Amino acid sequence: MSTNIKIAIAESSAIIRCGLETLLKRLPGFRIQISEITAADCLTEGLRIYKPDILIMNPSIPGNFNLQLLTTLFRLIKSLLYFF
Repeated sequence: MSTNIKIAIAESSAIIRCGLETLLKRLPGFRIQISEITAADCLTEGLRIYKPDILIMNPSIPGNFNLQLLTTLFRLIKSLLYFF
């Protein structure tokens, strides 16, 4: 039986988002649902609508990304993974 996991990928590069999605969907034993976020300005709203279990995020994503937004993210999701 597969475990359902909802993952949001916040990254401006389509190539990186596509690569991460391809890798994640190959994980055995999991059914992965991906939501893509391309700018920090869309981050909070996207997370409220999609309600992911995990957020994989590039902190240099274009838009207004600051400490207040990061605090909000921690309240909206279960797990946060940062990459540079």
